[in-house]
Amino acid sequence: GLTYDTTLGYADYIGFRCGVCYEYPVFDILERKKLSLLERPLIAMDCTVTDERYMNLGTGTEAKEMLARMKKTCEKYNGDFTLLWHNTYFVDQKYSDLYIATLSA
Repeated sequence: GLTYDTTLGYADYIGFRCGVCYEYPVFDILERKKLSLLERPLIAMDCTVTDERYMNLGTGTEAKEMLARMKKTCEKYNGDFTLLWHNTYFVDQKYSDLYIATLSA
């Protein structure tokens, strides 16, 4: 019953894994047909930007600028800035502040 998926993104670096920031139909290569499911490419994820095991940018200026740059690139091409922000990241105020800064950028 799902109408869209947003799982196609990089875990270790934010960006355009699908090459685009546009929604597109998913294709079943075995049945050779377009599905009713749409793919909304994942551009950025909270832990990818902040965590030591990935980009390790923390929650400061560098992280804010990187997320703002990705968001502006999507806007430039009238695409979608699909952001995954886990609810556990709202426990700490600095992560909430980064989230708000990203939405406001």
